[in-house]
Amino acid sequence: MCVFASDDKALWGSSALRKAKKPSCPKVFGIRLEDCQPAVNHKFVPLIVEICCGMVEASGLECTGIYRVPGNNAMVSNLQDYLNQGLDINTAAERWQDLNVISSVLKSF
Repeated sequence: MCVFASDDKALWGSSALRKAKKPSCPKVFGIRLEDCQPAVNHKFVPLIVEICCGMVEASGLECTGIYRVPGNNAMVSNLQDYLNQGLDINTAAERWQDLNVISSVLKSF
């Protein structure tokens, strides 16, 4: 049985919390739903949901299995990282052109 002194435990806990905190930036993934950036048309819907659904509705309704076929894992991770950096969302950019990646990002949200 391992017993820790209360001082050691307190020091470890506070240093772990200090290391875990990073400068705040507008993230999309890994945050509480209440903290997500709201959509333009509906304040109770996250912006990323509005954008992804709009793109699927605009050009993906003719595709078979749009939410069943997964997107490329590397592209999905790349897009998630891009969104977590808080950069401007330009849906005309190349990273936004694969609807399977967009639907996978939406499903992962």
